[in-house]
Amino acid sequence: MSLSTRSSFQTDSAASYRALTNVECRSWLCDHDEGRLGYQTGRGLRAVVTRYRVIDDVVVLVLPEYNEICQYAPERTITLTVSALTDNDTFTEVVVTGMGHLADNEPLLDEATEQIEHWPTGVTTHTVRLDLTKREGSVWSWRTEPVAIRHARSLQRV
Repeated sequence: MSLSTRSSFQTDSAASYRALTNVECRSWLCDHDEGRLGYQTGRGLRAVVTRYRVIDDVVVLVLPEYNEICQYAPERTITLTVSALTDNDTFTEVVVTGMGHLADNEPLLDEATEQIEHWPTGVTTHTVRLDLTKREGSVWSWRTEPVAIRHARSLQRV
């Protein structure tokens, strides 16, 4: 199984690329609260958008029990991709890859789970922990605005 940590974002010759440092990656993750959680199933690679929080060197996610990732994440490789288009025509992406761990009984994380996402009464949730040991980030810049950016901007205005 291979979960890529490289961006699949396509660029043209007018684009420039810069890798982010570990400090920049952590800062990016801490400044955001939503990402795409990728995981492998028997039917192939899947992803779900989820909210998260960074506590110390751990990404904490709270997922409803009915979400299939609760059965695929524990003790398997998962990725969290956090990306966004910024005002200065750059696309920044940070990917965290690691082993998913169920953390339902970790007291340190109990308080944090309350601040991530609130689920309706009666919905059972699980806390998933992803250590920040393997992270990679990149910044893409353009001299001209590619079609993908124009499309993303049009979606933001709706």
